Amino acid sequence: MLYFYCINKSNIMNTINKSKLFPLFFVLIFFCTVVKGQKNPVLIDSKKVIKEGIDFFDEGKFNDAKEKFLQVQFPDSNYYWAQYELSMVYLNDSLYDQAIDISRKSIEGGSTESAHYNIWGTSLDHQKKPEEAIEVYKKGISRYPYNDVLWFNLGIVYEGAKDYKNAIETYKKLLSFSPLSASTHLRLARICVQEGLYTQAILSYSMFLIIEPDSRRSLTVLVEFNNLCNGSLVDAGTEKNNALKQELEDIDLLVTNQVALNNKYKVPGKFGYAFVKQLYLIMDKISETPSPSPDYFSAFYVPVFKDIKKTNSFETLALLLLASSDNEDIMKQISKKKSEIITFREKCLKINSNNHSNYEVDLYGKKQILTNWYYKNLKINAFGNENVRKQNVGDWLYIDYNGSVKAMGHYSNEGLKTGMWTFWNENGDTLKTITYNNDKADGPYCIYKEGVRNEKGTYKNDLLDGDITEYFPDGSVSYTSKYVNDKRNGEVKKYFRIGTLKLENNFINDLADGLYKEYYPNTKLYKTSLIKEGKYDGNYKEYYEDGQLKKDADYKNGTFAGAYKTYFRNG
Repeated sequence: MLYFYCINKSNIMNTINKSKLFPLFFVLIFFCTVVKGQKNPVLIDSKKVIKEGIDFFDEGKFNDAKEKFLQVQFPDSNYYWAQYELSMVYLNDSLYDQAIDISRKSIEGGSTESAHYNIWGTSLDHQKKPEEAIEVYKKGISRYPYNDVLWFNLGIVYEGAKDYKNAIETYKKLLSFSPLSASTHLRLARICVQEGLYTQAILSYSMFLIIEPDSRRSLTVLVEFNNLCNGSLVDAGTEKNNALKQELEDIDLLVTNQVALNNKYKVPGKFGYAFVKQLYLIMDKISETPSPSPDYFSAFYVPVFKDIKKTNSFETLALLLLASSDNEDIMKQISKKKSEIITFREKCLKINSNNHSNYEVDLYGKKQILTNWYYKNLKINAFGNENVRKQNVGDWLYIDYNGSVKAMGHYSNEGLKTGMWTFWNENGDTLKTITYNNDKADGPYCIYKEGVRNEKGTYKNDLLDGDITEYFPDGSVSYTSKYVNDKRNGEVKKYFRIGTLKLENNFINDLADGLYKEYYPNTKLYKTSLIKEGKYDGNYKEYYEDGQLKKDADYKNGTFAGAYKTYFRNG
């Protein structure tokens, strides 16, 4: 099973604010590209072309889709999006090697889209290479550690390889930071069905339908769920691997004996569905159980359904679970109570999130229990705690839409950034480290380019202040300057890659002022001049590489003042 996402570019350097969570929308900047292979090149709107290709794909016109995606060439800003869609065509046509090749090259080329790993891993899985697929997913997870789709597909591969133990542990890990992952609840439900663990399966099926009540697959799941509860599901208990521990045995005995299906057993509302009755019995019985046991289902699901039971809204819950039903009577009931059902679903999701709001994170060398925060599309957004005033406090970890780590830092007890903060790009490369004091940059900072240090310096009260150094990719110094109150003040030097001095001059309040010297790579003087308040003011000379004078002039307030002489190399 594979989820597909659109590419979304995000700006890591934007101010981070947990309270301003937003849904994941498709954001692309218009970009024109040249179609190659034509006598007269034509500019195209690559975004439009890709969308046309997607429409062809959805209509089953795969060759037409392929032609569209191939029109978008590198270095178009939408190139990797087009490549991803092209790999989808190859995957659909069972051309797995081509799909793998595109995915691998896109990743190596610098694409920040995690979906390339999913295409790659899925293609390997279809080629009956589960070990290789597992390695690809693990590589993807190392780059995007909180990407729910990568974790889910890893579990699917384990499950397909009959490695149920690792599959279940993978699903548990995913639910630990993404408890509203509907597909993961569904996978656990189906494993429970195979194991003959009916009560546990019913809890997982119910959670799936709470999260995803009316999607295209919901009706199929609803029928499957009801067949389990009425005893007609033929696969139930047919593949026992002891991968899961049986829990809630007393309740399970009542479920398997179909006590709730007796006509004398009454539930709120007029429902004859087996799953409604079985779920009501389970919720009624778990409300009587003491504090949850350390067993997984008892600890993960039971508290949630206990809290849902306390809302005294079982009839609304039943209608929510039946949202995909094509039964006319049920559809009429749902239509009448649509607003109430929507509100109740939101309440159930909140109950789920509140019961699984804590996540253990290793930050700054110590394990911490932090609260989960989510985007509106239910993906994890951050881990961190608040004080009673709803202010961020302590250590926080921010997550990008694709599951990569975006930023990490500390808030004071007053909710202000303090200490060293680190920011990363979508590839996992460090972008910037900066020291804060009371929400203002104050202290050392360092900027990185493609993971390599590019600049370092210091801030004072949110202003550049002190020595600033810039670097070439090999780590050698390219530029040095001094800042006071966010303005250059003092000596500035620039260097060639070979390490020799390229220029030196002085600044006062961000304007060049004083003697300016520029050099050739061989250290010979190239030019010298006097500058005042950013303008040439005084004698100006240029030299050939052998030291012979080339130009000689005088300036006053930025304009020529007097003779302007030029010389041949021989003088």
